[in-house]
Amino acid sequence: MDIGIDKKLKLCVLEVNTSPDPYIFNQLQDMKMFLKALYYARANGRFLHLRRK
Repeated sequence: MDIGIDKKLKLCVLEVNTSPDPYIFNQLQDMKMFLKALYYARANGRFLHLRRK
């Protein structure tokens, strides 16, 4: 979710991505967040085309 703040400190939602790419989290030193994002992506049906039959 991308959020902006105007000059009066009012929050504005700019974008909501319902299926974000989990691979941005692999840049972190602690891989826990990446593994959690990848788990949820797979649990929601992402990457089914990559699974072996």
